[in-house]
Formats: sequence, structure tokens, C-alpha cells
Amino acid sequence: MNPSSSADKILNQWEELGLTQFIYDMYKVYHIERLQNAFEDIDKLIKEKTTAF
Repeated sequence: MNPSSSADKILNQWEELGLTQFIYDMYKVYHIERLQNAFEDIDKLIKEKTTAF
């Protein structure tokens, strides 16, 4: 995630990439692990989705 992005932009990006529900479903996992791990995982998912085309 770009640190200068607004929450609206990030949520729109997740929605466009079809990641919103997956991230929501992973809440329990993300909630118990280190927050940085969740950010890294989400960044990896975004990269995979945007470079898959």
C-alpha cells in the first residue's frame, strides 16, 4: 500500500481487484498476527492481481 493513499482509494482498489471479501474473511488471522504481516500479505495480493494480466 502506498502510504500517501487515502482509505477511499485503497478500498476502491481492493474492490476493483476482488480482494475486499477475502481481506474481510481473513480478519481473524490478520487480527492475531503482527499488523505489518497483514500489510505485507495484502501488498503481495495486490501485486499478484495487478501483474497477472
